[in-house]
Parts: sequence; C-alpha cells; structure tokens
Amino acid sequence: MKTPTCISSASFVRRAFWATEEFSDILNFSYTDDPDLVVINGPGASRIGLFDCRRGRFRWKKQLMIWSGVTYHPRSRRILGFAKKSVDAQGALVELDLATGRVVRERTQTEDGPILAAQNPRYLTSYALGKPFSVYGTAIDDDPDLVLLPDGGRHTAGLLSLRTGRYRWKFGRDGKPGSGLDALHEPRDLVWTLGGGAWIADYANHRLLNLRNVDSKPEVAAQWIFPRPTSVAFTFSTPASGFFSANAAVSTECFYQPLTLVLSDFDDIGLDRYTSLLGWVPIASNQVAFNPWDPTLLQVNQWNSVFEVDWAEASRGWAAMARFAKPYAVRQPVGPSGWASEPIVGLPHPRMLLKIHTDKPASAVIEIPQPALRLLAVPAEFQWIPADEFALPAGRVTLRPVDPPPAVFRLRIKVRRAARVDVSVEGY
Repeated sequence: MKTPTCISSASFVRRAFWATEEFSDILNFSYTDDPDLVVINGPGASRIGLFDCRRGRFRWKKQLMIWSGVTYHPRSRRILGFAKKSVDAQGALVELDLATGRVVRERTQTEDGPILAAQNPRYLTSYALGKPFSVYGTAIDDDPDLVLLPDGGRHTAGLLSLRTGRYRWKFGRDGKPGSGLDALHEPRDLVWTLGGGAWIADYANHRLLNLRNVDSKPEVAAQWIFPRPTSVAFTFSTPASGFFSANAAVSTECFYQPLTLVLSDFDDIGLDRYTSLLGWVPIASNQVAFNPWDPTLLQVNQWNSVFEVDWAEASRGWAAMARFAKPYAVRQPVGPSGWASEPIVGLPHPRMLLKIHTDKPASAVIEIPQPALRLLAVPAEFQWIPADEFALPAGRVTLRPVDPPPAVFRLRIKVRRAARVDVSVEGY
C-alpha cells in the first residue's frame, strides 16, 4: 500500500496512519479547516503531504524533513514546523502554504542567534481560530505572526514574532541548562493558557512549569511532576468554535512508562486545587493533540505511526499495553550520596510492584512531593519527603507491592558501602 490508512478496525481507534514505504516514519498529522484533510508529517522519510481521507490520496507531497510536529493556522491557511536537512544540520522555522505545500516564509535566527532544536513550535493558540475571541474576560489573540517556540538546544521558551525574530516574552537562560525556577533543560513544548500564562514541558527536568505574568516578568506559579514530558495540549481553542473545554493532555516519550494523561481543569479554570483524571492512553507519545472537531478524540504517535483514539476508551481497548515492567536502573553504581529515580506516576495504576536488587546491604525510600496541590501538581517550591522506607538485603531481589501507589513518587536508594543496584517497576 502506497498511502497511509485512514480508518482502523478497532472501535476506539478512529483513524490510523501506518508507515508506508514512502512515509516510513510518521510523527504526527495536523488538523485543518476540513476534518477530512490532514497534513501528514514523516520526518524519518523527509516527507510531508496534504492527505485527503475521503479519497485516500495525497493532494500534494513535498520532500522536506520537518523534524518536529506541525500545526495549522486557518486564517493564514499556513502550516508551521521546524525543518532540517539532516539531524545534525542547522534548522529553520518554516511556513508552508496549505493548498500547495510551497514554503512561503522561513526563519533561521532569533534575537538570541540560530534556532537549534524547536521540537514543537506552535501558533499562539493551540488551535488558532479564524477570529479572536474571549473566554472569562481573557482576550485570545490568533495573530499568525506570533509563534510559541521551545528551543531545546538553547534551553529557552517564549513567544516569538516570525517577522522580526524578536521575543515578546521568553523564559530560561539562553544556552545554560538548569533545574532552578529561572531555568529550563531541553524544553520540548509550550502552550498558552486561558489565564494569560503558559505551560512549558521541561523535558530533562521531569516537570511542566506553569508560568504567570508572561508579558511582564515570567515566573513559575506551580509545577506538574511528570517524567520526561514531551507535549502538552488543550482543547479550549479550536476551528470548530461551537464548544468550549478546558481539558488538557500531557504525554511522555519515556520508555520506562507508557503514559499519556487526559485531565480536566488543568489550567485552574475550576477550583484552584482541583484536577480530575478523565482518561489515559497507555502510550508514550512525542506529541498529543485533540481533534478540534471532536474533543473526545486524541492524537498520539507510537514509533513510526500515528493514531487518533477515543481517550475515554483507550485504556480499556489497550489494556494489555497498560501493564508495564520497566527498568529504572541497571547495574547502577550507588555511592554515599545515594541514588534517586526519575518520577514514577502511579495515578492511573491500581497496583504497582517494586523489584530491587543490590549487591550490598542497602535501604530503599519511597518519596513523595510535599506540599501537594492536586494530582501531580505542586507549588513552585516543594520538597521530596520520605513516605516509607524498607531494608534491602544483599544478593537477593526485594519485592515490594505498592497498593494503591501514590499519584507520583520516586525511589531513593541509600547505601553504607558503594553498591550496584538494579531497580524495576511493574504497573497493572
């Protein structure tokens, strides 16, 4: 088959675009004004094209490596992405004309210098409307000149003018990765919020940062603890403006845990300490996006193919994928300062099992964040504190059930003498 498949036989998978010889690595597809016209991006094959699902064929195809996800702006009828000639080459933000695929504008530099690694550049709104609108007294601007740019290579994220290359606002220390409340480390995604702030997927720091006062002095209002976040998306602004929703989705590409969560009131639209887990998709995804015509559908990608799923049904339909057994440490040297895992999300799992082996006597501590606000959210300033501790005899595997697990936790290993440790976690 030379064209991707539009329809899937699984009831909860509404559309599936499988890799083909021509599009051998599909990262995402971008929605357009027409629910049956989607822009398919295959960076591994250096191809992008406008696919007509009704006719099962491409309207146009272009040899172009869009390294990241692509988004669409209906008022300008353009597609935005970050293009590169090769993995190691200098890249550029590019806009393509939807009708022809022609490159109509590109930018290689900002006021800081070359754009190094723009993983998920977006137009200002998650799904820009054909006209500005207002929600809860907040005016939402869909100016197609303004793009949200996370640059993982420069460790910054901000709102950029494509025309001038200057930032309206920016967060992070240019060229200096860090884990403090003024720094980022490989940011992968950035979205604007209803309150006029922003969420940044701070990949290497295992967190999403909620910023406020972005137009004056951006500062962290809260953190969302999440392993290697790659994408964050909202449903509130769409081309099909007949509905309003403040649901959000966050995802990881972490191979340790397949995890994409769908959440309500993620942006403090409701009570400031309230968030519900509406559903989850047991997939580790580079990018997530809600269908603007039907927000019950969520787009995720798995390896070289992309799927549009009913997120309320996906956890049941892919129940076998929800169970995981993954290593967090393999022959890990541990010294006097100890070792701590990255965050482990227990939220969607009724039970978990910790499996730990050490060649010297040691102890394991389950740590949870304090203070906690809602689900995985914590204040800007928080601490990991012990919740449970148990001994680890040398030379045997210690099995420790966690039933039910905390919403989010991490494991810390403490030793008296230098040791080597294996840690794995199973989720059910």
